[in-house]
Amino acid sequence: MNGDLLFQETFIAYEALGNLADSLHMLISSEQIRVFSLNSPTKEVVLDIHLSELQFSKTVVIKDYGTHGSAQYYVELTLHWDPDDPLSARRPQVRCESESLAKRVSQEINYAKSVYDENRHTLSTNQRGFHDEEKM
Repeated sequence: MNGDLLFQETFIAYEALGNLADSLHMLISSEQIRVFSLNSPTKEVVLDIHLSELQFSKTVVIKDYGTHGSAQYYVELTLHWDPDDPLSARRPQVRCESESLAKRVSQEINYAKSVYDENRHTLSTNQRGFHDEEKM
């Protein structure tokens, strides 16, 4: 495994994004973000993003001033965008039940991104040039 990275994908968080049966769920790991529905028999994945594609995540609040000041809460994922691909989504949004949930999910995603970036920039023992022979 000379020079190969030895990091494994690790679990960061699992969140139900709402209380309804058809609400989406999010699984966050040190490599991927997966948004899926438990409502379908196949547990359909709605959004699957590798953290190398992600720049950052943030909470978006959209207020509707026409109806009792209600609001909708979203987690927005800002992705690296490929201008040569007109179908690439640049900022997909996933709706959450509350602002506090959207903030927590966004924080968990940004934490996962920092873990991913740290793992990418961490040198293994072999990459640093230390070998078993040199230690003796």
